[in-house]
Amino acid sequence: MLLRIIRVLAGMCFCLLLILPKAQAGEMIVHNGGTVTIKSGSVLLMNCTNLTIENGGIFTVDGGAVRQRGKLNVVAGGQYIIDSGRVENCHTFYVIPGTEGHGAVIFL
Repeated sequence: MLLRIIRVLAGMCFCLLLILPKAQAGEMIVHNGGTVTIKSGSVLLMNCTNLTIENGGIFTVDGGAVRQRGKLNVVAGGQYIIDSGRVENCHTFYVIPGTEGHGAVIFL
């Protein structure tokens, strides 16, 4: 009986693990002296991860594609260069309630 209860509990724990949301990294950081270049034919899929470029860091899109980029933070002295290629941002939106039941939706 005890073994049966343990098996049921183990199965429940396994099922709970399957329904938990996926964890996402918070941000990609290009540190001082670091360089990231996305060349033609390359795709960087960021899954809505934020991008921070620190002082002395360089992030260049040179013919490639950056998909699903989250928020961008370029610290003074960092460089964010798009020579050619494509950058697609994650679209986040905010709903601002207004008067008389009307509101505004802002897409960023």
